[in-house]
Amino acid sequence: MKLVPREHWTDWSHWLIWHGRRRCYARKPDCSNCEVFQLCPSGKIFLRTGQAKKPDAKVA
Repeated sequence: MKLVPREHWTDWSHWLIWHGRRRCYARKPDCSNCEVFQLCPSGKIFLRTGQAKKPDAKVA
């Protein structure tokens, strides 16, 4: 909410859904081509480990 002005919240939610369907797949995200990689804590873990995990999940 701090990043996106209130008047764009509805559009932003639709863009995030589109992003999840077209770029950031659950098992194989496309981090190297991601438009919001700089904002994503999970992307850095994926590129380092090759595994899609939440930032708070333990990385083996």
